[in-house]
Amino acid sequence: MPAGDWINYHTLTWYHSLGQTFHDLPIESNHILTLPLFARAGAIIPLAKVDDQTENALGKRSDGSFDSDLRVRVYGSAQASEFHLIEDDGVTESYRQGQFSDTAISQELANHKAVVTIGTTTGSYSGAPLQRKNQIELVLEFPSVGSVVLNQSKLRHYPNQETFDAAPSGWFVDSKKIVHAKSEGLPSNQVKRFEFLSKN
Repeated sequence: MPAGDWINYHTLTWYHSLGQTFHDLPIESNHILTLPLFARAGAIIPLAKVDDQTENALGKRSDGSFDSDLRVRVYGSAQASEFHLIEDDGVTESYRQGQFSDTAISQELANHKAVVTIGTTTGSYSGAPLQRKNQIELVLEFPSVGSVVLNQSKLRHYPNQETFDAAPSGWFVDSKKIVHAKSEGLPSNQVKRFEFLSKN
C-alpha cells in the first residue's frame, strides 16, 4: 500500500502505511465476496441515495420525484484537501457548451475540530437545483464529536438514525462511528461550513 493513511471502506479500519504490504485482509463478509477497497485520508467522495424507489443515477425516483440532495463522505485528515463536484443534466451533451456546475468541497482537521466546507456552486445547466439539502458523512480515526455547527448555528444532536432521518437538519453518530450531519435546503450559491467540534 502506498505511503500514507488509508481507511478500509467496508470496515473503517485505519492503516498507516510506510509503503509496506498488509497481509490477511478478509475478502469475504457474511459469505459475501467483499474485495478490499481503501480511501486515502482526506478523500471526499460524492454519494447518491439508493433505495427501492431509485430509478437511475440522476436521482429519478419511482414516484416521479427527484432527489437532489448533495451527499458526501469525508475521510478526515490534518492535511487539507479539496474535491470539485462537477454536475450536468446527465442526458445531453450540453456540457460541451459549458452547461455544467462546479461545487468545491474541502476538509481539514485542526484545533480540535474537523471542518467540511461546501462552497458556492458556479455555472449551471438545465434542471440544476437552486437550493438543496446537504448531507455529510464524516469518518474520523478517533471520533469524539461533542457538537456540530453549521454557519455559526449549532445543529441539534439526535440519538439514532430514526430520529435523525425524521428531522430536517441535525447530526448523530451511527454504530460504525460515522458522524452524520445535514442541513435543510439552502441556496446553492451560499457557502455551507460544517464544524465538528471535539468533546475535549
